[in-house]
Amino acid sequence: MKRFFVVFWIGGMLSQGWGDGEISQVFFEPFFVPEVYKITQAQVALNGEVFRLLRFIGTGNGRYFLAVNENSLDSLLVPENRGLRATNVSNTLYELLLQRMLLQKTPLGHAMEGGRVCSSALTLVLTTDLCPTSKAMSREFFLALEETSSFTGQPLPVVVFFSGKWIITHTNDLAWLKQRRLKVVAGNHTYAHHIYSNQWTRKDLIAEITNTEVAMLSHGILPSIWFRFPGLRYHPDEIQVLGELGVIALDTTIWIGQKRMPRWAVVLSHANGTQPVEVNHLKRFLSTNTNAFLQGKIRFADMTSYGREFMAVSGKPRLLVSSGSTR
Repeated sequence: MKRFFVVFWIGGMLSQGWGDGEISQVFFEPFFVPEVYKITQAQVALNGEVFRLLRFIGTGNGRYFLAVNENSLDSLLVPENRGLRATNVSNTLYELLLQRMLLQKTPLGHAMEGGRVCSSALTLVLTTDLCPTSKAMSREFFLALEETSSFTGQPLPVVVFFSGKWIITHTNDLAWLKQRRLKVVAGNHTYAHHIYSNQWTRKDLIAEITNTEVAMLSHGILPSIWFRFPGLRYHPDEIQVLGELGVIALDTTIWIGQKRMPRWAVVLSHANGTQPVEVNHLKRFLSTNTNAFLQGKIRFADMTSYGREFMAVSGKPRLLVSSGSTR
């Protein structure tokens, strides 16, 4: 596996005049080929919105930042010389979620269970993991989501957690996935999907996450801030490393097919071809609840809605680090 040397970069003055536009689509062309990939932490203003710069990317065609909108949680690739202005805005949704994860030293998810929820509907955050495997991707999973989207009139949101090895070994499935009419968010599931009984070293965890991001960009996938530990196993000390990278871990509260669901749930169903039973459970759930979807009794939430509801349930955290810090 090719490893990229990752260093911390502190941004200086950002000049104007870059001709290319931003990239905000989760799947894009032409692909990036990162030659330089560095970690950064800086908050900037762009077009009246607040963004956190997370990575500096040098390519043969230009220099970019990988950024996240701190209130919508949408990712963006922005040219270095786009005209970014340093700012210092606190209490953004991104910062509050990041600080909550760091304070609890756990992935987000379980605070929703048993808490006060604003929605009377059964609200699900649908996620799937594309772990490394030689098996073909379960296209039935995504076709079922697409069919439900046609009934509701809106593309269903789904967080797809990509492993780097899956990306580079399943290019045909990836090309097919890019054609689906879904609202996909690309999460990070590490490069090799090692499951450690104790914990990752800091160096290895950083490499696993950033190498997956590089694989995403090199195959036309825009990385998001969302991360999932392989096997959902983690050590509390690893949460601090995620904070250094500016990514937020998302847990799973139920697997699809469980008989009882809380009103808010982060649902996992593997679509990497290894768990056909989970895919069948999802298909059955979708087909038997068409009327509930149309009536709004069951809804799939995007990550912005989830983040806002999560903070409403768990409460505002005490801030550990100010928003404008270049830690």
